[in-house]
Amino acid sequence: MTTGAGWRPLSGNSASDPNARQSEMGPWVNYTPTWTNAGSAPTLGNGTTQGRYRRHGTLLAVQLHLTVGSTSTVGSGAIRLSLPSGMTVGGMQQIGSAYWFDASTGALARGLTIWDVSAAFGYAWLSDTSTSSDAAGLASGDNIAMQGVIELTA
Repeated sequence: MTTGAGWRPLSGNSASDPNARQSEMGPWVNYTPTWTNAGSAPTLGNGTTQGRYRRHGTLLAVQLHLTVGSTSTVGSGAIRLSLPSGMTVGGMQQIGSAYWFDASTGALARGLTIWDVSAAFGYAWLSDTSTSSDAAGLASGDNIAMQGVIELTA
């Protein structure tokens, strides 16, 4: 088999090599993200937050999920879910995906997660809006999910 210049097999690369297999990125690690808002503070009550991440150098693959409970207080302002402890967004503002499931109507709104530079959280931005999603629209049973691959400061 003839190979071009720069060709390397994927197996055997070190984890620091950018051509390393994804399995060398590290295992998924579960954690509990913190839910905050840009306005008045929410309380989780009997709601839940779930998160998991995989890290490879300064790259972080992260998945976050919020379920609002019947005793949750949603507060106001942009909805934020935290990155794992000690991790901060680096480089420039970065984009991931997001959705908001409204349990009372069965509607699903798709959108973006905005990962701001020097922040330790992502904002949910939904389709057809020009501002980040306000927590005032959340109610019991609603779900928000965010995910992305982001660059960290270190």
